[in-house]
Amino acid sequence: MKITNDKRLLILGALIFIGILVRSLFLTAAVMNLGLCSDEAILGLMAKHVWSGELPLITWAQPHGGTLETYLVAPLYLLFGTHPLVVKIWMLLMGIGYFVFIYLLTKQLFGGKVGLIALALATAPPVYLMLMSSLGVSMNNPALLGIVVILYLTCRIIKGDNRVVLGALLGLVAGLAFWVHQIVFYGIAISGLFLLFYDWKLCTRKYFWVLAACFALGSLPLWVHNFSNNFEIFELAKGEDLPTTLAKIKMALAYTMPTVWGLYLPTYIDNPFILSVPGKLMLPAGGIYLGLLIIGLRARHAGPRFLGKVMLILLFLITLVMFARTERSNLWSTRYLIHTYTALLPLVALGLSAVLIRSRIAFAAVLALLVGFNVYGWVRVLNVWQDPILTAEKLDLPDLRPLTRFLRAQDIRHGYLHYCFSYPVVFATDEELVLSPSHDERFGRFQQPYLSQVAAQTNVAYIFHKSIGFSADQFQNWLKQAGIGFTQADCYPFIVFYDFISPSRPGPEDTIIGRPIPSDAWVIEASYNAPDAPRAVDGDLKTRWGSAQPQQPGMAFMVDLKQPYEICKIEMFCGRYWHDFPAGIEIRMSLDGTCWDQVYSNRDTAGGMLYWIDGQPRLSIAQEGAFRLLFSPRQARYVKITQIGTHVRFDWSIAELNIYSAENE
Repeated sequence: MKITNDKRLLILGALIFIGILVRSLFLTAAVMNLGLCSDEAILGLMAKHVWSGELPLITWAQPHGGTLETYLVAPLYLLFGTHPLVVKIWMLLMGIGYFVFIYLLTKQLFGGKVGLIALALATAPPVYLMLMSSLGVSMNNPALLGIVVILYLTCRIIKGDNRVVLGALLGLVAGLAFWVHQIVFYGIAISGLFLLFYDWKLCTRKYFWVLAACFALGSLPLWVHNFSNNFEIFELAKGEDLPTTLAKIKMALAYTMPTVWGLYLPTYIDNPFILSVPGKLMLPAGGIYLGLLIIGLRARHAGPRFLGKVMLILLFLITLVMFARTERSNLWSTRYLIHTYTALLPLVALGLSAVLIRSRIAFAAVLALLVGFNVYGWVRVLNVWQDPILTAEKLDLPDLRPLTRFLRAQDIRHGYLHYCFSYPVVFATDEELVLSPSHDERFGRFQQPYLSQVAAQTNVAYIFHKSIGFSADQFQNWLKQAGIGFTQADCYPFIVFYDFISPSRPGPEDTIIGRPIPSDAWVIEASYNAPDAPRAVDGDLKTRWGSAQPQQPGMAFMVDLKQPYEICKIEMFCGRYWHDFPAGIEIRMSLDGTCWDQVYSNRDTAGGMLYWIDGQPRLSIAQEGAFRLLFSPRQARYVKITQIGTHVRFDWSIAELNIYSAENE
């Protein structure tokens, strides 16, 4: 079937209009029914802070991501303030850009007719793609758009178009996208491979050096931050062993990737609440997708079209393998497999074009079935969004207004709350209420942006969600163990602790600063793995003393300070070995090594400990890789730290031990 240019433009315009319309309607539903998630709130807050003169290179609390979005969203903040549209309109624009470039990429690979078919499929995509077009999941949308643009520009350069200009664009897009999210490396690697394949003298070409210079310019903020911070971003990438990798490949093919294609229905971005689809719908839809993919792959093409297939298959394989190798991926980490849609949609469209050649009726029927199946998924998810109980309990997006009203009524303006909720509260109240996570749950040593501000206050609250993060019961036990008084209130689905009272102990415990006792002369002993004990005081967090076997009661680490000190504080750092945080701990001190006084005892740390400082309770959390204990100064020469808990898997490790004397020592 031959399509005239006028007809092609009419179809193209109609599809783009419909695509923008349905995404806008989805965005409207999100604004009306859903609160902001933490990623959206962080992006909005950072955009606000740009106008205060802050120029960050890396995203708050997510150190693997750059801040290009922050600067692009900043003008929207001036227009909409703290309205959800600040970030959601940006995601809509990214989603529109993505489905337009899917058309352009497919057109370059397989021709204009196949490109229009791909655009028709992308106009009404599976529900996960619709979610990505209306919800502010920072860094992932730019990565999704970035890869498809990189592949498109690569095809244009290979075709022989204006290579210097396109090389500059490719380098700049690749650099900026790589700064935003390193997953864009998938597209960069494929681009470099194919450019080299088509031109073995690539490194001698002018456009290559223009490309390289623009890439360096675009990604410059990433390298500036890394050179200044010991390449910390790349340290976050951790791989899985071979058995786990194979298990994840099986999981991806059976569940996570079908979720990308709407065979399961995610109700939010990377949320475990995923709706099942009746087999009588899922099996035919899955069969149609698979059949079209096979037809597209079997279509006989030579030259550029054949290599286009190779490019897409390579993207699919890299995405699948890297998902399986990444420690952070899990059953519902659909965003890590979203690039399989970029890889396979052009091939599905190619298969559907082959159906069109044989029968227009069959083509129309198949296209209608796939679009109808996707619309069915949208309706199911939109129904979930209209249920406030489901959005609160399943999507972790509760109505935060009762909590903010309660805090205002109690005249509490600062507090600690899990990152899922703290940033949305701060954004919604335009920083009238400043809440911070008490620690970095995801990335350990990286400090939350509002943490120091909250830590400087005395009238603070600790707020716990009923199912996310540390439990309120555990926190209550820590308070009682530390002798800290408190008031507790229920504010569904949160429990609030406030009006804290200093523990009744002699001495100005909350004013102790202390100074580190030099460790040069210390004598170190350990009941397990004694030869490595000095590594706990060598000044290097990358080395450690470890028990060399799973934790059990009675493991002891002893220090002879060689002379008495007024000891007021102990710090133990686990560093990168934070999994080896002690399950239970007891600290005793002695002047003569014979008579010992118990300073602290906790048989179940549950990954955290509590101490009192500067007029408020403070948490030491395993993920921070640190444990701090403050107490009234006491004379001691010997310090004995005993592990009194049990862990069936992890050792007990100390990467660095600091002991402090009172300030007036």
